[in-house]
Amino acid sequence: MTSTFRAYWRDDGIRVNTAEDTSLETVQDWEQDALAKIAAYSGPQKRLYDLRRLKRVSIYALRSAIRIKAHPNARLARVAVLANSAVVVRMVNVALSVQPGGHFRLFTDEETAVAWLHNQ
Repeated sequence: MTSTFRAYWRDDGIRVNTAEDTSLETVQDWEQDALAKIAAYSGPQKRLYDLRRLKRVSIYALRSAIRIKAHPNARLARVAVLANSAVVVRMVNVALSVQPGGHFRLFTDEETAVAWLHNQ
């Protein structure tokens, strides 16, 4: 299977991360990218995780999210997670509760998520 992880920069300086699945290949690709970026943070970073295409989240993704959120530089990240599947929302809430702290918030509306990031 090929990774479906994609990242791009919006014109307003927010980096958007997307995925169409949470297969092992996609999660490994995302985790490598995230850890490389987070290690280089020197100030606040705005990230939007658009998970609206996902219907479920694998255990690989959950474990990776917890590892990434535990990185010392995660405190510099302002992360809005955008999801609309009830299953994905529950899994994101699990990841956020297992590794508390930081500036992470779950949204179902993109405009609200972007507005929150701009106010951080």
